[in-house]
Amino acid sequence: MMMSGNRLLIIPDYEGFGVTKDRVQPYIIHDLCAQQCIDALKAGYKIFRDKASIPLMDDFTLSVAGVSQGGGNALAIHKWLDTHADFADRWRFDFSYCAAGPYSPRITFEKYFEQKKLVYPVVMPVVIKAMIASYPDILGKWKEEDFFSDSYNAKKDVIDLMVNSKEYTSDEINDYIFDMYPHEGEKDIKSRKEIWLTDILSADALNRESELCKALFVCLDKNDLTKGWTPIHPIHLYHGKGDQIVSYANAEAVMKAFPDKTDLSSPSMNDDHIGTSLQWLMSIVFNTWRINY
Repeated sequence: MMMSGNRLLIIPDYEGFGVTKDRVQPYIIHDLCAQQCIDALKAGYKIFRDKASIPLMDDFTLSVAGVSQGGGNALAIHKWLDTHADFADRWRFDFSYCAAGPYSPRITFEKYFEQKKLVYPVVMPVVIKAMIASYPDILGKWKEEDFFSDSYNAKKDVIDLMVNSKEYTSDEINDYIFDMYPHEGEKDIKSRKEIWLTDILSADALNRESELCKALFVCLDKNDLTKGWTPIHPIHLYHGKGDQIVSYANAEAVMKAFPDKTDLSSPSMNDDHIGTSLQWLMSIVFNTWRINY
């Protein structure tokens, strides 16, 4: 569907999947994911040049788009291009269109701590695995088990198998965790739709003054896309205000950091993470998104 119109579509297969499925998925390790996407871009153009029956049009332009994890990666690619002007010029980079992305992992986690609940619990094992694998100099003194509660660690082997195999969807893993903590009839939490942070994280991980928690946030800050660069090309954001998985505050942070280069639009209804993602996709497929800007 995204191939509708006169488009060449290049989709990266992130590390941790496909031929690299034996590796840890570097989830929200933005610089690494961006570099791998740039590698995919180079390869995609080469394949098209070598195998296509027609050349690229002389006036082609490059845009970068993604949603959720892909939204964060889209902005990370934008950062890479705008800090490598020769490549941006060669590939005629035009803009990015990023939806519901974790542009500031610190803000994302601070909102989880503020809400005290998770509606997408698989994010914790996936992020913590990525951070430990990517920053052994910072987190290497701790084991994965140190970040998790005793009750979670009792089933951790099963969840690790599901995560590491890359053969289960995030919904299937979430459902397994929800079944561990059903919270049936409990006030202020939706049974099998939410869990408390205290269900899954250890006391150390939840203590903002602990050495472990501070070290985790140092790693999260290394992936903050709202700092350390100046955009040259336009950033178009799409984010639902009702998103409980990736807080709307992520988009607000990009707007605040780069007000002269950023636009932000939101769906008027169904503005949770899934609703936003579907509406973003349809706006690309039918090329209607530009009317919002």
